[in-house]
Amino acid sequence: NGIKVMLVVQKSDSSKIYPQAPIGTELTFDWSKKGFLTAIPESTVSIRLILGLEKVSGSVMFDNIAIRLISDYNVPPRDSTIPIPQYQPNGILRGAMISNNADSASVVRFGNEWKGNCIRWQLGGTSYTDALLRPDFETLLAQELSKLDRLLPIFRSSGISVVLDMHSLSQGLFKDTTAQKLLIDVWKRLATRYRNSEEIWAYDLANEPNEDSWHDEVMTLDSLYETMVKEIRKIDTGKVIILEPSWGVPSRLVNFVPVGARSGWNFKKIVYSVHCYDPFELTHQGIVGNYPPFGAVYPGKIAGTDWDFNRMRTALKPAVDFQKKYRVPIYIGEFSCVRWANQKSAIRWLTDAVSLFEEYGWDWTYHAYKEFHGWSVEFDDSLYSTIPPVTTDRKELLLSYFALNKPGYNTSAKNSLDASLTPNEVLITPNPFNPVVNIKLPLKEKVSRLHIIDIKGNKIADLTDKGRDNIFTWNAEKFSSGIYILSLVNKSGIRQQYKLTLIR
Repeated sequence: NGIKVMLVVQKSDSSKIYPQAPIGTELTFDWSKKGFLTAIPESTVSIRLILGLEKVSGSVMFDNIAIRLISDYNVPPRDSTIPIPQYQPNGILRGAMISNNADSASVVRFGNEWKGNCIRWQLGGTSYTDALLRPDFETLLAQELSKLDRLLPIFRSSGISVVLDMHSLSQGLFKDTTAQKLLIDVWKRLATRYRNSEEIWAYDLANEPNEDSWHDEVMTLDSLYETMVKEIRKIDTGKVIILEPSWGVPSRLVNFVPVGARSGWNFKKIVYSVHCYDPFELTHQGIVGNYPPFGAVYPGKIAGTDWDFNRMRTALKPAVDFQKKYRVPIYIGEFSCVRWANQKSAIRWLTDAVSLFEEYGWDWTYHAYKEFHGWSVEFDDSLYSTIPPVTTDRKELLLSYFALNKPGYNTSAKNSLDASLTPNEVLITPNPFNPVVNIKLPLKEKVSRLHIIDIKGNKIADLTDKGRDNIFTWNAEKFSSGIYILSLVNKSGIRQQYKLTLIR
């Protein structure tokens, strides 16, 4: 395992963590500064520092060893009566990430046909490593901004809010002070450029910042964010600013200091974002060659842990706790499960994930639309499928939630149909753990009888209104996803029919 500069942190529950310096695979090198930044849990009982070689022969010398307390992240909670602010222009934002090479037709389709109301636009896509350290950074930035500017009128006409995401162009952030200074300067320029662009909803300052490469000559992530937000707010006070913890994972919020927390919470319109891909062995199986290996099934035991709806809730708990403690909004910037996950695991994982986002009232953008085919909901579940677009259960799931993208949508009523739906079509997305749904028909006149008919014309359910203003309760537990017909008779004897789409 090579050279070790590692802590063994013993916690009170007898578990251990092993934070360590990323030495790399170099075999021979001269004196070099190596270090790492880690958070010490409050439950820590003891810490040991390990220096040396592990499972390798050779020699190594250490000098000038230092351990320093950088900051105390234990910020007191805010008053629990403070309402969690909502900054969305028209209710919850539900959308997707999109390729930075997408064309206007794809954007129009996403907004007008799919009804997605938010796109997370990636500056740089996934193309560049350590972009902030490249001599051609300004050329790359100019190219990326031209792609965005070309589509801004299309976003506007399609009713799509844009999250401006500094994606791979934010790489290299903790390797050099010049990289941090450059990113601060770039966001000052972007705030000047887009402060009056109504279609841009938010600035996502750095995608999955890798604080593991921190060294003591650069700012920590929370200090860097504090500086960037302060500079942006001198220029643009209206845009939402989105901040991600290290790697963008929920667990890193445990040690994350919100901006302004130590100075009276003096910054407004700040949203905190995490990405949801747990467990990695499921969601990324086969992404890089055969790694992670194929075979993980959801729900089921994955990498030694039983994963199901409740375990997913546990994985998101740090974000829930962070929101409750500091009274701040949460946005799921990325989430996905590779389409070929075994035994249709992708649709089950996505159903549970989105159900939780909706339960918590979080904005979310799926990863991804018109990008890598492995994440696309327009390819089927086969690893070898190459011909899009096709209708998949994953696409229908997203569309069922996108259909709710209307002003005034109440997240507490996500299992009921909004009266503003198209009069001849009904969508139902039951919670897998509560299959009883309410069907609210957008009619002024009271309905006396309601039948549910399958595509062969067989009546499979006979429902009556219990005096609840055209709200019918249906237990859909035994029914599969598909198209059905709602046949109703009003009190005047007039018969009408609706298309019903049941999506699990």
